[in-house]
Amino acid sequence: MRTLRLTSKLSQKIAVFPKKSLPLEDNPLCDWTARLLTAKRVQYIVITNTSFLYSCIMKGRGITDEASFVRQVDRSIKEQMRNDGLIFHYERFLAPHIGETVFSKALNQSVTGSMNDIVQHIKFYIEGWGLPLAEVSNRILNLPMKSLGYECPITVLRQMKR
Repeated sequence: MRTLRLTSKLSQKIAVFPKKSLPLEDNPLCDWTARLLTAKRVQYIVITNTSFLYSCIMKGRGITDEASFVRQVDRSIKEQMRNDGLIFHYERFLAPHIGETVFSKALNQSVTGSMNDIVQHIKFYIEGWGLPLAEVSNRILNLPMKSLGYECPITVLRQMKR
């Protein structure tokens, strides 16, 4: 099973309203938190792995319901992991569980706090520097995070045991 945790604004956008917060998945690559944000008047959705804080960013345009959201999340995560040389991790640990998706509220304040930091960086890179999404993604994946012992999300995920 795969868990997608939604913030309240994103829940409203796709009309999915989880009633409770589910426990963390046993398989860490099957637990993701998603948040809606706006930069330069464009909606984006950041999807962050709840354990590793590995994130990808997608445009929010055209995502209006559960089906379009899940479809685009799957595409975005797969594409990001392929670009980062992590396709083995995707195919081995996440792909077999794609069809079994449940929705949940956020896990805890540690994850939402880390996502707030990620969102601030995304906004800065898009609004302040005008960087394209691919470069923004690269920068946030290489951002040392306090909750990861000041390691970068991509480094932590690469160290995951095969």
